[in-house]
Amino acid sequence: MRGGTYAYSVTIVIAENNSGTASANKRIVAYNGETPVLDFSGQALSTFNRGLVLDGDYWYISGLTITGAGDNACCCPGAMFSGDAFPITILMTAGIFMPSRKPAR
Repeated sequence: MRGGTYAYSVTIVIAENNSGTASANKRIVAYNGETPVLDFSGQALSTFNRGLVLDGDYWYISGLTITGAGDNACCCPGAMFSGDAFPITILMTAGIFMPSRKPAR
């Protein structure tokens, strides 16, 4: 993903049927030397106003900054989520929410 600020007022949902595999993870990775910022400050502060929801399995995220989400920055009910260098700032509640079951939306 290229650097810059991407402004959103709604949740980005990666659907359950959009999954990688144990041997081939799907990836969202910052372009070399750049920092993409997903800015959800257009969301109201409210329960379930999440920035990114990863319903899919086997995703890897690296080098992104998520900011301004109305609740959690990232909700990961899918299996096998991983990532590194993943700053999360200015949130109403927890940064990464990993429920034991798919939460209501």
